[in-house]
Amino acid sequence: AAILLNDLLVTIPGNPTSHSTHGSLASKYLERMSKSNDQIIKLAELIAKEQERQDVVSPDDIFKSIGD
Repeated sequence: AAILLNDLLVTIPGNPTSHSTHGSLASKYLERMSKSNDQIIKLAELIAKEQERQDVVSPDDIFKSIGD
């Protein structure tokens, strides 16, 4: 979507007809890119949460380490 948006941004400037024709398409590309970014952020948050969960040390693990 980013490549297609860049192509439109080259086509649209200075041409009102082109702007009215392709403006809604550019808006759709931006919306799609925004949704993709939101999905990437959510995935990163899930990964970070899982890593934090794995980093938590239980008291049993501490006692096992001391006993060894």
